[in-house]
Amino acid sequence: MPSIREHTKCKLDVFRQYLDIYFDTLTQRFGMDRLDVNLVDGFCGGGAYQDDENVLSGSPLILLKAVEDAETRINAKRTKPFTINASYYFVDAQVHHITRLKSILRDTGYLPKLEGQITFVNGDFESHLPKMVKDIKEKPRVGKSIFLLDQFGYSDVKAASLNSIFDNFSGAEVLLTFGVDGLLNYLHENKINQTVYREFDIKEDFIKKWRERHGSGLTRPLAQRYIMNNLHKAVRAAFMTPFMLHSHGDNREMALIHLSNHQAARNKMLEVYWSKKNKFFHCGKGSTYTMGFDEELLETGGTLFNFDEVAHKQMVHELQNDLPPRIHALIKDGSLPISDLLNEIGNYTAAPNKVMLGVVSSFVSDGDFSILSQDGKARRVSTIPTINDRIILPPQKSFSFGSTSKKPNNSERF
Repeated sequence: MPSIREHTKCKLDVFRQYLDIYFDTLTQRFGMDRLDVNLVDGFCGGGAYQDDENVLSGSPLILLKAVEDAETRINAKRTKPFTINASYYFVDAQVHHITRLKSILRDTGYLPKLEGQITFVNGDFESHLPKMVKDIKEKPRVGKSIFLLDQFGYSDVKAASLNSIFDNFSGAEVLLTFGVDGLLNYLHENKINQTVYREFDIKEDFIKKWRERHGSGLTRPLAQRYIMNNLHKAVRAAFMTPFMLHSHGDNREMALIHLSNHQAARNKMLEVYWSKKNKFFHCGKGSTYTMGFDEELLETGGTLFNFDEVAHKQMVHELQNDLPPRIHALIKDGSLPISDLLNEIGNYTAAPNKVMLGVVSSFVSDGDFSILSQDGKARRVSTIPTINDRIILPPQKSFSFGSTSKKPNNSERF
Protein backbone atom coordinates (compact mmCIF):
# COMPACT_ATOMS: atom_id res chain seq x y z
CA MET A 1 0.00 0.00 0.00
CA PRO A 2 1.56 3.35 -1.00
CA SER A 3 2.29 5.99 1.62
CA ILE A 4 0.47 9.29 1.24
CA ARG A 5 2.04 12.73 0.90
CA GLU A 6 0.61 15.98 2.18
CA HIS A 7 -0.27 17.36 -1.24
CA THR A 8 -2.18 14.14 -2.01
CA LYS A 9 -4.11 14.52 1.24
CA CYS A 10 -5.02 18.03 0.18
CA LYS A 11 -6.17 16.86 -3.26
CA LEU A 12 -8.36 14.16 -1.73
CA ASP A 13 -9.83 16.66 0.73
CA VAL A 14 -10.73 18.93 -2.19
CA PHE A 15 -12.36 16.04 -4.05
CA ARG A 16 -14.34 15.05 -0.94
CA GLN A 17 -15.47 18.57 -0.12
CA TYR A 18 -16.48 19.41 -3.67
CA LEU A 19 -18.50 16.20 -4.06
CA ASP A 20 -20.51 17.08 -0.94
CA ILE A 21 -21.25 20.53 -2.38
CA TYR A 22 -22.02 19.02 -5.79
CA PHE A 23 -24.67 16.64 -4.50
CA ASP A 24 -26.22 19.18 -2.14
CA THR A 25 -26.52 21.65 -5.03
CA LEU A 26 -28.01 19.20 -7.52
CA THR A 27 -30.65 17.98 -5.07
CA GLN A 28 -31.97 21.34 -3.90
CA ARG A 29 -35.29 20.91 -5.69
CA PHE A 30 -37.53 19.38 -3.05
CA GLY A 31 -39.87 17.63 -5.48
CA MET A 32 -37.21 15.44 -7.14
CA ASP A 33 -36.87 11.89 -5.90
CA ARG A 34 -33.93 10.64 -7.99
CA LEU A 35 -30.58 11.82 -9.30
CA ASP A 36 -28.76 9.96 -12.05
CA VAL A 37 -25.01 10.50 -12.05
CA ASN A 38 -21.92 8.92 -13.64
CA LEU A 39 -18.69 9.05 -11.66
CA VAL A 40 -15.56 8.24 -13.67
CA ASP A 41 -12.27 7.81 -11.79
CA GLY A 42 -9.73 7.67 -14.60
CA PHE A 43 -6.67 6.90 -12.44
CA CYS A 44 -8.25 5.14 -9.47
CA GLY A 45 -5.23 3.41 -7.94
CA GLY A 46 -5.60 0.67 -5.37
CA GLY A 47 -8.18 2.44 -3.22
CA ALA A 48 -6.18 3.21 -0.08
CA TYR A 49 -3.02 4.89 1.29
CA GLN A 50 -0.86 4.33 4.31
CA ASP A 51 -0.57 7.37 6.60
CA ASP A 52 1.81 6.39 9.41
CA GLU A 53 -0.30 3.95 11.42
CA ASN A 54 -3.55 4.81 9.67
CA VAL A 55 -5.11 3.75 6.39
CA LEU A 56 -6.72 6.56 4.37
CA SER A 57 -9.32 6.14 1.64
CA GLY A 58 -8.33 6.80 -1.95
CA SER A 59 -10.52 8.43 -4.56
CA PRO A 60 -12.78 5.39 -5.31
CA LEU A 61 -13.90 5.12 -1.68
CA ILE A 62 -14.29 8.90 -1.48
CA LEU A 63 -16.68 8.75 -4.45
CA LEU A 64 -18.67 5.87 -2.97
CA LYS A 65 -18.86 7.47 0.47
CA ALA A 66 -19.87 10.84 -0.98
CA VAL A 67 -22.90 9.28 -2.68
CA GLU A 68 -23.79 7.28 0.43
CA ASP A 69 -23.55 10.33 2.71
CA ALA A 70 -25.49 12.54 0.30
CA GLU A 71 -28.38 10.06 0.20
CA THR A 72 -28.43 9.96 3.99
CA ARG A 73 -28.43 13.77 4.31
CA ILE A 74 -31.19 14.21 1.74
CA ASN A 75 -33.45 11.48 3.10
CA ALA A 76 -33.12 12.89 6.61
CA LYS A 77 -35.01 15.99 5.42
CA ARG A 78 -37.71 14.25 3.35
CA THR A 79 -40.62 11.90 3.79
CA LYS A 80 -40.54 10.59 0.21
CA PRO A 81 -37.49 8.33 -0.37
CA PHE A 82 -34.71 9.85 -2.47
CA THR A 83 -32.22 7.81 -4.50
CA ILE A 84 -28.92 8.67 -6.12
CA ASN A 85 -28.61 6.30 -9.04
CA ALA A 86 -24.83 6.33 -9.45
CA SER A 87 -22.76 4.47 -12.02
CA TYR A 88 -19.07 4.14 -11.18
CA TYR A 89 -16.19 3.59 -13.60
CA PHE A 90 -12.87 2.77 -11.91
CA VAL A 91 -10.02 2.83 -14.42
CA ASP A 92 -6.34 2.06 -13.90
CA ALA A 93 -3.51 0.89 -16.12
CA GLN A 94 -2.03 -1.32 -13.40
CA VAL A 95 -3.80 -4.65 -12.97
CA HIS A 96 -2.63 -5.00 -9.35
CA HIS A 97 -4.35 -1.70 -8.52
CA ILE A 98 -7.66 -3.03 -9.83
CA THR A 99 -7.15 -6.31 -7.96
CA ARG A 100 -6.43 -4.51 -4.68
CA LEU A 101 -9.37 -2.12 -5.17
CA LYS A 102 -11.79 -5.00 -5.75
CA SER A 103 -10.54 -6.63 -2.56
CA ILE A 104 -11.03 -3.43 -0.54
CA LEU A 105 -14.52 -2.90 -1.93
CA ARG A 106 -15.47 -6.48 -1.03
CA ASP A 107 -14.14 -6.02 2.50
CA THR A 108 -16.02 -2.75 2.96
CA GLY A 109 -19.26 -4.20 1.60
CA TYR A 110 -19.53 -1.89 -1.39
CA LEU A 111 -18.94 -4.48 -4.08
CA PRO A 112 -21.80 -6.89 -3.33
CA LYS A 113 -24.18 -4.01 -2.48
CA LEU A 114 -23.50 -2.13 -5.73
CA GLU A 115 -23.39 -5.10 -8.07
CA GLY A 116 -24.02 -3.84 -11.60
CA GLN A 117 -23.27 -0.21 -10.72
CA ILE A 118 -19.47 -0.53 -10.66
CA THR A 119 -17.41 -1.08 -13.80
CA PHE A 120 -13.71 -1.92 -13.41
CA VAL A 121 -11.46 -1.10 -16.35
CA ASN A 122 -7.86 -2.29 -16.53
CA GLY A 123 -6.12 -0.08 -19.09
CA ASP A 124 -5.22 3.51 -19.82
CA PHE A 125 -8.00 6.09 -19.51
CA GLU A 126 -7.79 7.57 -22.99
CA SER A 127 -8.04 4.22 -24.76
CA HIS A 128 -11.19 3.30 -22.86
CA LEU A 129 -12.84 6.74 -22.85
CA PRO A 130 -14.82 6.20 -26.12
CA LYS A 131 -16.39 3.00 -24.77
CA MET A 132 -17.28 4.65 -21.45
CA VAL A 133 -18.82 7.62 -23.28
CA LYS A 134 -20.87 5.23 -25.43
CA ASP A 135 -21.99 3.26 -22.39
CA ILE A 136 -23.10 6.39 -20.53
CA LYS A 137 -24.96 7.80 -23.55
CA GLU A 138 -26.86 4.55 -24.04
CA LYS A 139 -28.35 4.65 -20.54
CA PRO A 140 -32.12 5.30 -20.38
CA ARG A 141 -31.35 8.40 -18.30
CA VAL A 142 -27.88 9.82 -18.96
CA GLY A 143 -27.85 12.15 -15.95
CA LYS A 144 -24.89 14.20 -14.74
CA SER A 145 -21.23 13.25 -15.01
CA ILE A 146 -18.05 13.94 -13.07
CA PHE A 147 -14.67 12.85 -14.40
CA LEU A 148 -11.98 12.63 -11.72
CA LEU A 149 -8.67 12.58 -13.62
CA ASP A 150 -5.84 12.47 -11.12
CA GLN A 151 -3.03 11.80 -13.59
CA PHE A 152 0.53 11.54 -12.35
CA GLY A 153 2.10 13.89 -14.88
CA TYR A 154 0.84 15.99 -17.75
CA SER A 155 0.51 13.72 -20.81
CA ASP A 156 -2.02 11.02 -19.86
CA VAL A 157 -5.07 13.22 -20.49
CA LYS A 158 -4.89 15.15 -23.73
CA ALA A 159 -7.05 18.10 -24.74
CA ALA A 160 -8.79 15.91 -27.32
CA SER A 161 -10.03 13.62 -24.55
CA LEU A 162 -11.27 16.55 -22.48
CA ASN A 163 -13.04 17.93 -25.54
CA SER A 164 -14.65 14.55 -26.15
CA ILE A 165 -16.10 14.71 -22.64
CA PHE A 166 -17.58 18.18 -23.09
CA ASP A 167 -18.73 17.52 -26.66
CA ASN A 168 -20.74 14.53 -25.47
CA PHE A 169 -21.83 15.83 -22.06
CA SER A 170 -22.22 19.61 -21.96
CA GLY A 171 -23.09 19.50 -18.26
CA ALA A 172 -20.07 17.39 -17.31
CA GLU A 173 -17.43 18.51 -14.86
CA VAL A 174 -13.78 17.49 -14.79
CA LEU A 175 -11.36 17.58 -11.87
CA LEU A 176 -7.90 17.28 -13.40
CA THR A 177 -4.44 17.25 -11.89
CA PHE A 178 -1.73 18.52 -14.18
CA GLY A 179 2.02 18.22 -13.54
CA VAL A 180 2.90 21.64 -14.90
CA ASP A 181 6.41 21.63 -13.41
CA GLY A 182 7.04 18.22 -14.96
CA LEU A 183 6.23 19.70 -18.36
CA LEU A 184 8.43 22.74 -17.77
CA ASN A 185 11.33 20.56 -16.69
CA TYR A 186 10.86 18.54 -19.86
CA LEU A 187 11.04 21.72 -21.97
CA HIS A 188 14.31 22.58 -20.30
CA GLU A 189 15.92 19.53 -21.89
CA ASN A 190 17.40 19.81 -25.36
CA LYS A 191 15.07 17.44 -27.14
CA ILE A 192 12.16 18.00 -29.44
CA ASN A 193 8.73 16.38 -29.21
CA GLN A 194 6.43 18.09 -31.65
CA THR A 195 3.38 16.28 -30.28
CA VAL A 196 3.86 17.82 -26.84
CA TYR A 197 4.57 21.23 -28.32
CA ARG A 198 1.48 21.13 -30.52
CA GLU A 199 -0.70 19.91 -27.66
CA PHE A 200 0.04 22.99 -25.57
CA ASP A 201 0.79 25.42 -28.42
CA ILE A 202 4.30 25.97 -27.08
CA LYS A 203 6.27 28.35 -29.29
CA GLU A 204 10.01 28.40 -29.87
CA ASP A 205 10.36 31.91 -28.40
CA PHE A 206 8.82 30.71 -25.14
CA ILE A 207 11.12 27.68 -25.02
CA LYS A 208 14.12 29.93 -25.61
CA LYS A 209 13.05 32.30 -22.82
CA TRP A 210 12.45 29.37 -20.50
CA ARG A 211 15.81 27.75 -21.15
CA GLU A 212 17.56 31.10 -20.69
CA ARG A 213 15.19 32.33 -18.00
CA HIS A 214 17.84 33.69 -15.65
CA GLY A 215 18.53 36.34 -18.24
CA SER A 216 15.00 36.80 -19.57
CA GLY A 217 13.19 37.30 -16.25
CA LEU A 218 10.80 34.45 -17.01
CA THR A 219 10.08 32.94 -13.59
CA ARG A 220 8.56 29.51 -13.02
CA PRO A 221 5.18 30.93 -11.87
CA LEU A 222 4.92 33.01 -15.04
CA ALA A 223 5.76 29.98 -17.17
CA GLN A 224 3.08 28.01 -15.31
CA ARG A 225 0.53 30.68 -16.22
CA TYR A 226 1.52 30.43 -19.87
CA ILE A 227 0.99 26.66 -19.93
CA MET A 228 -2.36 26.90 -18.10
CA ASN A 229 -3.59 29.55 -20.50
CA ASN A 230 -2.65 27.41 -23.51
CA LEU A 231 -4.43 24.41 -22.00
CA HIS A 232 -7.58 26.46 -21.48
CA LYS A 233 -7.52 27.66 -25.08
CA ALA A 234 -7.27 24.04 -26.24
CA VAL A 235 -10.22 22.77 -24.18
CA ARG A 236 -13.84 23.48 -25.10
CA ALA A 237 -15.04 24.24 -21.58
CA ALA A 238 -16.29 27.72 -20.71
CA PHE A 239 -14.72 27.81 -17.26
CA MET A 240 -11.32 26.61 -16.14
CA THR A 241 -10.27 27.16 -12.55
CA PRO A 242 -6.57 26.23 -12.12
CA PHE A 243 -4.55 26.90 -9.00
CA MET A 244 -1.21 25.49 -7.93
CA LEU A 245 -0.48 22.98 -5.22
CA HIS A 246 3.08 22.36 -3.99
CA SER A 247 4.50 18.86 -3.61
CA HIS A 248 7.17 19.04 -0.90
CA GLY A 249 8.33 15.48 -1.62
CA ASP A 250 9.71 16.27 -5.07
CA ASN A 251 9.69 20.08 -4.74
CA ARG A 252 7.35 20.58 -7.68
CA GLU A 253 4.09 22.40 -8.31
CA MET A 254 1.07 20.79 -9.87
CA ALA A 255 -2.17 22.39 -10.96
CA LEU A 256 -5.51 21.21 -9.66
CA ILE A 257 -7.95 22.20 -12.38
CA HIS A 258 -11.75 22.32 -12.41
CA LEU A 259 -13.39 22.42 -15.84
CA SER A 260 -17.07 23.05 -16.51
CA ASN A 261 -19.54 25.00 -18.63
CA HIS A 262 -21.36 26.52 -15.66
CA GLN A 263 -20.36 29.64 -13.76
CA ALA A 264 -22.12 28.40 -10.62
CA ALA A 265 -19.99 25.23 -10.65
CA ARG A 266 -16.84 27.30 -11.05
CA ASN A 267 -17.91 29.44 -8.11
CA LYS A 268 -18.49 26.42 -5.85
CA MET A 269 -15.06 25.05 -6.69
CA LEU A 270 -13.46 28.41 -6.00
CA GLU A 271 -15.03 28.42 -2.55
CA VAL A 272 -13.36 25.07 -1.88
CA TYR A 273 -9.97 26.54 -2.82
CA TRP A 274 -10.54 29.41 -0.37
CA SER A 275 -11.44 26.97 2.40
CA LYS A 276 -7.97 25.45 2.07
CA LYS A 277 -6.28 28.79 2.91
CA ASN A 278 -2.53 28.61 2.20
CA LYS A 279 -2.60 25.23 0.42
CA PHE A 280 -3.14 26.79 -3.03
CA PHE A 281 -1.66 29.77 -4.84
CA HIS A 282 -1.29 31.43 -8.21
CA CYS A 283 1.01 34.03 -9.74
CA GLY A 284 -0.41 37.54 -9.82
CA LYS A 285 -3.20 39.27 -7.96
CA GLY A 286 -6.51 37.75 -6.93
CA SER A 287 -8.89 40.44 -8.17
CA THR A 288 -8.70 40.38 -11.97
CA TYR A 289 -5.82 39.01 -13.98
CA THR A 290 -4.87 37.41 -17.27
CA MET A 291 -4.02 33.72 -17.33
CA GLY A 292 -1.38 33.97 -20.05
CA PHE A 293 2.14 35.24 -20.18
CA ASP A 294 2.16 38.84 -18.93
CA GLU A 295 5.28 40.85 -19.70
CA GLU A 296 4.46 43.32 -16.91
CA LEU A 297 4.91 40.57 -14.32
CA LEU A 298 8.52 40.18 -15.40
CA GLU A 299 9.15 43.48 -13.67
CA THR A 300 7.30 42.62 -10.45
CA GLY A 301 8.86 39.20 -10.09
CA GLY A 302 5.49 37.48 -10.32
CA THR A 303 4.13 37.96 -6.81
CA LEU A 304 2.27 34.89 -5.55
CA PHE A 305 -1.35 35.10 -4.44
CA ASN A 306 -2.22 32.88 -1.46
CA PHE A 307 -5.76 32.11 -0.35
CA ASP A 308 -5.53 33.63 3.13
CA GLU A 309 -7.08 36.55 5.04
CA VAL A 310 -4.39 39.03 3.98
CA ALA A 311 -4.87 38.08 0.33
CA HIS A 312 -8.65 38.36 0.74
CA LYS A 313 -8.45 41.94 2.01
CA GLN A 314 -6.05 42.93 -0.75
CA MET A 315 -8.27 41.28 -3.35
CA VAL A 316 -11.36 43.23 -2.22
CA HIS A 317 -9.36 46.46 -2.27
CA GLU A 318 -8.15 45.77 -5.82
CA LEU A 319 -11.65 44.89 -7.00
CA GLN A 320 -12.82 48.34 -5.91
CA ASN A 321 -10.55 49.72 -8.66
CA ASP A 322 -10.70 46.88 -11.21
CA LEU A 323 -14.44 46.28 -11.50
CA PRO A 324 -15.89 49.70 -12.46
CA PRO A 325 -14.11 49.97 -15.84
CA ARG A 326 -15.01 46.36 -16.64
CA ILE A 327 -18.66 47.00 -15.77
CA HIS A 328 -18.71 50.13 -17.95
CA ALA A 329 -17.16 48.19 -20.83
CA LEU A 330 -19.80 45.47 -20.61
CA ILE A 331 -22.89 47.61 -20.17
CA LYS A 332 -25.11 47.76 -23.25
CA ASP A 333 -28.14 50.04 -23.50
CA GLY A 334 -27.53 51.13 -19.93
CA SER A 335 -27.95 47.67 -18.40
CA LEU A 336 -25.77 44.67 -17.49
CA PRO A 337 -27.12 41.37 -16.10
CA ILE A 338 -24.97 40.39 -13.14
CA SER A 339 -24.85 36.85 -14.53
CA ASP A 340 -23.12 38.27 -17.65
CA LEU A 341 -20.57 40.10 -15.50
CA LEU A 342 -19.75 36.89 -13.60
CA ASN A 343 -19.52 34.90 -16.82
CA GLU A 344 -17.24 37.45 -18.48
CA ILE A 345 -14.63 37.57 -15.73
CA GLY A 346 -15.16 34.10 -14.25
CA ASN A 347 -11.87 32.74 -15.54
CA TYR A 348 -9.86 35.78 -14.51
CA THR A 349 -10.41 36.27 -10.81
CA ALA A 350 -9.92 34.42 -7.54
CA ALA A 351 -12.98 36.17 -6.08
CA PRO A 352 -16.05 34.01 -5.37
CA ASN A 353 -19.46 35.34 -6.35
CA LYS A 354 -20.34 36.53 -2.85
CA VAL A 355 -17.23 38.73 -2.79
CA MET A 356 -17.98 40.12 -6.24
CA LEU A 357 -21.57 40.88 -5.27
CA GLY A 358 -20.41 42.58 -2.07
CA VAL A 359 -18.09 44.86 -4.04
CA VAL A 360 -20.86 45.66 -6.54
CA SER A 361 -23.08 46.55 -3.57
CA SER A 362 -20.47 49.06 -2.37
CA PHE A 363 -20.60 50.79 -5.77
CA VAL A 364 -24.36 51.10 -5.40
CA SER A 365 -23.90 52.67 -1.97
CA ASP A 366 -21.54 55.21 -3.54
CA GLY A 367 -24.09 56.08 -6.22
CA ASP A 368 -22.01 54.78 -9.13
CA PHE A 369 -24.59 52.17 -10.16
CA SER A 370 -28.11 51.03 -9.33
CA ILE A 371 -29.53 47.52 -9.16
CA LEU A 372 -32.78 46.27 -10.68
CA SER A 373 -34.27 42.98 -9.54
CA GLN A 374 -35.57 40.34 -11.95
CA ASP A 375 -39.03 41.95 -11.95
CA GLY A 376 -37.58 45.36 -12.86
CA LYS A 377 -37.87 46.96 -9.42
CA ALA A 378 -35.03 48.96 -7.89
CA ARG A 379 -33.30 47.21 -5.02
CA ARG A 380 -32.51 49.06 -1.82
CA VAL A 381 -29.00 50.44 -1.52
CA SER A 382 -28.32 48.25 1.52
CA THR A 383 -29.37 45.02 -0.24
CA ILE A 384 -26.72 42.67 -1.60
CA PRO A 385 -27.55 42.01 -5.28
CA THR A 386 -28.19 38.51 -6.61
CA ILE A 387 -27.06 36.74 -9.75
CA ASN A 388 -30.49 37.35 -11.33
CA ASP A 389 -30.32 41.16 -10.90
CA ARG A 390 -29.11 43.79 -13.37
CA ILE A 391 -26.68 46.67 -12.97
CA ILE A 392 -27.79 49.99 -14.46
CA LEU A 393 -26.08 53.35 -14.82
CA PRO A 394 -27.48 56.57 -13.45
CA PRO A 395 -28.69 58.80 -16.32
CA GLN A 396 -25.57 61.00 -16.23
CA LYS A 397 -23.26 57.95 -16.46
CA SER A 398 -24.48 56.22 -19.60
CA PHE A 399 -21.44 54.53 -21.15
CA SER A 400 -21.51 51.70 -23.66
CA PHE A 401 -18.58 49.52 -24.65
CA GLY A 402 -18.45 46.22 -26.46
CA SER A 403 -17.61 42.72 -25.27
CA THR A 404 -16.32 39.89 -27.37
CA SER A 405 -15.86 36.96 -24.98
CA LYS A 406 -17.74 33.69 -25.21
CA LYS A 407 -21.16 33.27 -23.60
CA PRO A 408 -21.29 30.22 -21.35
CA ASN A 409 -24.29 28.80 -19.53
CA ASN A 410 -25.61 31.31 -16.98
CA SER A 411 -27.61 28.84 -14.92
CA GLU A 412 -27.27 29.24 -11.17
CA ARG A 413 -27.71 25.50 -10.75
CA PHE A 414 -25.31 23.07 -12.40
